[in-house]
Amino acid sequence: MIKFLIKNHWRALVLAFCVGIIILLPTLLSIQKIGLDNFKGIYPMLSDDEDHYMAEVKEAYDGHFSMGNPYIKEYKETLYTQPPVGPAYYAIFAKVFNVSVGTATTINDFILPFIAVLLLYSLFFLITKSRKISLIFSAIFFISFTSSFNRLVNPQLSFIFLLSGLCLIWLIVDKKHSKKELIKYNLLLSVIFGILVYIYPFYWMTIGVVYVLLTSFRALIEKDFKYCLQNWIYFFIPAILWSVPFLLHAQKLFISPLFDETNLRNGFINTHIPGSFVNIAIMIICLPLVYLIWKLAKRERSWPETKLVFLGISLVLGGIILNWQNIITGKIIQFAPHFYPIEILFVCIILVISSLFIDIKKLSKYSLALLCLVVIFTSGIFYKQRGEILYALKIIVSPKDIGTTQNLGDVTTWLNDNTPGDSVAYVLGKDYIWAIPIYTRNNLYFNSNAGLSLMSDTELENRWVISRFFENIDENAVRKASREIWTNKFIETYQSKESRRKILKLIIGNAYPETPSGDQSYIDKVLNAYNKYKNIGFEKAIKTYEVDYIVLDKSYEKYPEVVEKFKFYRFLTFLTQIGDTSIYKVN
Repeated sequence: MIKFLIKNHWRALVLAFCVGIIILLPTLLSIQKIGLDNFKGIYPMLSDDEDHYMAEVKEAYDGHFSMGNPYIKEYKETLYTQPPVGPAYYAIFAKVFNVSVGTATTINDFILPFIAVLLLYSLFFLITKSRKISLIFSAIFFISFTSSFNRLVNPQLSFIFLLSGLCLIWLIVDKKHSKKELIKYNLLLSVIFGILVYIYPFYWMTIGVVYVLLTSFRALIEKDFKYCLQNWIYFFIPAILWSVPFLLHAQKLFISPLFDETNLRNGFINTHIPGSFVNIAIMIICLPLVYLIWKLAKRERSWPETKLVFLGISLVLGGIILNWQNIITGKIIQFAPHFYPIEILFVCIILVISSLFIDIKKLSKYSLALLCLVVIFTSGIFYKQRGEILYALKIIVSPKDIGTTQNLGDVTTWLNDNTPGDSVAYVLGKDYIWAIPIYTRNNLYFNSNAGLSLMSDTELENRWVISRFFENIDENAVRKASREIWTNKFIETYQSKESRRKILKLIIGNAYPETPSGDQSYIDKVLNAYNKYKNIGFEKAIKTYEVDYIVLDKSYEKYPEVVEKFKFYRFLTFLTQIGDTSIYKVN
């Protein structure tokens, strides 16, 4: 098998290796920039949400597989709101190979994209049987999303299962199979579906929609509904069984008194953003491609001749169905931007199909039109993704300077060596907020990502206020910190209204007032809490919730005078000074 792969598909292996290296390189170059001797295990953060995913991995690494809350001690064993399998994979990898969480995620920056490239190439090759077309469009897709695959879990891990599922779906519908093969393929697909249920909701939805559409189209074309029903039985019954624990967990979540507030903070409902309309538009503008494919395909009503046409139709419909509730209701139950890479993947598959019907040496008016559209769409993808492509180049040409963050390594090492596991640190210093959950066994008094887990708005507001005890907080400060306090509760609505305001200004020319961020009643509530805790004093305020240590970075511009104040607090015991960082025990 390996010899066959090397002999016949070595170019795909080279592409996979190159993509893996490109994704790994920014981290290696950042370490090289400061010198290996100066590297203290604090890795660069190169993508959005990477610190949150790494905190989840560390949570699993420390044995908290319940994933209740990676930051707040009191909520460690609560119900998880984000699927746990993705972080658990990296944690198990780190344990098996006896490496740190940072090292494990860095190694997987190469391994997982390498596998993903081969799977995408395999999907395209199964559809086209063309090595050249498969290679070209695999390269186009991964060049466009290179920096996205720096982000662990999603899409780095989950995308592998999405591609595996799509490969199996195509194997299932490509031709008729014996009962034994049918059971094998559908059972494997159900396992992948089940795994995705515990990793990433947007991908198991995609698998389900594409599977139903393609199997239904095959049944309609061949008038063989019995065969379609067999497929569904062999897939859906085990898929539902794998999902039962998740459904039971979801039921417990729904009846939790904290669920409604948490769900709103996650931004899953009551928002109205342009992203869904963009996704729908992408699918609609693919219709001319599908039409030309249909015109160039043979008109016989048999599956072998029409399967590529109906694959294209299924992808267009699938892309629309995945976003349908956004268009009809204007409210989303998922983030539309999370479907965007899926939509582009669908476009690439349609472009792959289109390429099969283009013969450069013998162009008809339809094939010429199709060629022009393929070039336009490919150029459009690169143009739309230019920011991500340029960012991927930037962090290679000019690696991130992680010299200053290595100072965090001395503090995190001290905390690991001198404090009990799961103790709580009250942090005064920006960088420690993200570093402590990743590089120590300790918890935090407050972290903005804690709001993604089951907690009340009031407690998050109080913790935020207490964590800013030594700052001057006014209405403007609270508005600026809206996302930090309430996560996505207001930001999605704010962005939606701002987008519409700017669009109307561009079209009509009228200037409209800028949208305020946050709800006034919530802002007043935070300001009242601030006054309350300032009045009762720092000791009573900080002891509102569990706390064991204070980590104070006096180099941070907001806290130079706090060191002097701490000398007069009898409930604090000074423990150590590491550079500009002081550590205190709360008695």
